[in-house]
Order: sequence, then C-alpha cells, then structure tokens
Amino acid sequence: MKNKDKKTERGISFYLVFVFAALLIVAFTLFSYALARYTTSSGGTATATISKYSVSSSLTNSASFNLTVGGSAQTCEVTITNDSDISVNYTVTLTNETGNLPLVLTLSHGADSATNSANYLSVQSVSLDSSTALDTSSNKSATVTISIDFPDGVEYNSLYREIDRVSVTVDFTQASE
Repeated sequence: MKNKDKKTERGISFYLVFVFAALLIVAFTLFSYALARYTTSSGGTATATISKYSVSSSLTNSASFNLTVGGSAQTCEVTITNDSDISVNYTVTLTNETGNLPLVLTLSHGADSATNSANYLSVQSVSLDSSTALDTSSNKSATVTISIDFPDGVEYNSLYREIDRVSVTVDFTQASE
C-alpha cells in the first residue's frame, strides 16, 4: 500500500509541476506582448524617411600640457565635422576633474568664448554651445580652441609636483529646422 501511495504522490507532484511550467510559459509569452516597446501597425499610403547621422570630432585619447608660468597658455584645437543629412548643434565642455591646480580653462570659436575662474581644490567646468548649427552644405565643420593656463599671481614653486586631469566632452544634438 505504501508503495502505491508514493507512486501516486510522485505522479501528482509531476503533474502539478508540469501544469505550473506550462502556465508559466503561457504567462511569459502573453506578458512579453503586453510590454513590447516597438510594435506598430499602419494603414494607408504613409511614407517615412530616415536620415544619415554622422558627426565626428578630432579628439584624441590624451594630450599633455606643460604649464610653467601664468600668461603662457597651452592650446589645442578640436575640429567638429558634420557628415549627416541633418543640421546639428554641438556643445564642448572642458572640466577640471580633480581641482589640484588653479587652472584657467577657456573654450573659443570665432567670436564666441567661455572662461572659468581659477580656484584651488574645486572641480570646475566651462561649456561652449554652438551659436550656429553645422549644416549639410557650406557650414559642415567648426574648430574650437581649448586653452589651459595658470592665473597671474600664483606661486608656482609650491605647485611643481602637482598634476591635474582635464577632460573634454563634445555633445551633439539635432538642430531645429
């Protein structure tokens, strides 16, 4: 009798596990359709156009600046190029990430420029937004000049072993037509 009860219990347990697994599979299938992000349906004669988006900059992984005295700024240039089918705006951000040195950070493009104030032990950023969108024909590129300098009147002898890290970020957005 005991042997027959164990077989019956195993059969019922197996059956319940099988039914539970089947219900779980059906539930996951229905749930995934309910949460689908990219489902669409349409009718009629509508058309859609996809534009190429290709923007690049001449940024490299690293650059080294050797600052010695105030007023002897070190500069480099970043060229931003739009090879897209659409116009784009750009924002260049220069960030003193560690704040070990009182650096004057300047970004300039033509008549536009942005400069921070030099403070010790302060993480600072300066950003420059494009005043004119980079379009698809004549105005396809822009060159932004990055300048890093010590402020005048700083005692440099106490800073000779200090090092700082400055990052450059270039962000692009589609320009409104």
